[in-house]
Amino acid sequence: RVGKDAKVLQRYLEQLGQPKPTPVPAVIARPQPDYVTGTERRLAVTPVKETKELGGGINTTKLVTLSDDSKAVWKPDTGNGYGDAAHEVAAWEVAKIVGMHDLVAPAVLRTIDGREGALLDFQKGDVAMSVRDPYDGAQDCQRAAIYDFAIGNTDRHNGNWLVDGDGPSAKLHQIGRAHV
Repeated sequence: RVGKDAKVLQRYLEQLGQPKPTPVPAVIARPQPDYVTGTERRLAVTPVKETKELGGGINTTKLVTLSDDSKAVWKPDTGNGYGDAAHEVAAWEVAKIVGMHDLVAPAVLRTIDGREGALLDFQKGDVAMSVRDPYDGAQDCQRAAIYDFAIGNTDRHNGNWLVDGDGPSAKLHQIGRAHV
C-alpha cells in the first residue's frame, strides 16, 4: 500500500508541475529503537504528579508532569465525534510501522482527571513558524509529506511542526484529525 501511495503522490506532484523529490529511499524508514516500548510503558502507567494548561491551539492541551518528573502532553478527546485522541495514537502506531517514529511523539490512550485522551511524550523545540529555517533539510520535509499523505493529514503547517537543534529536528504534532 505504501509503495502504491508513493506512486500516486509522485504522479500528483508531476501533474502540478513540481520537480521530482530527491530520492531518499535508504533513509525513509529508520530502525525502531528499544526506547519506544519503554516510553509507551512510562506514559501509560506512571502516576500523574500535576497538570497545567499548555494553550496554543484550538483544543485543550495540558502539560503533564509524571511522578518520575518526566513531561508529557495530554490532549483530552474533544467529544466532537472525530475521535481525536484515538487518531493521535493511531498516527503514532503508523509511524512505528513505517519507520518514521523519529518524526512523531510516542502516544498512548490514557484517562486523566476522568477524561480519556492521548498522552504524548513531551518534545522540546520551537514551533517552526518562529525559527528562520523551519525544516531539517529536504529529507525530513519529504519524509513528513509522505507520512502526512499516508495517514491522511491535511492540516500540516508551520504552526504544528517543532524544530530542535539537539537531535532529529523535525517533530510533527497536532495530528488528531488524520484519517487513520
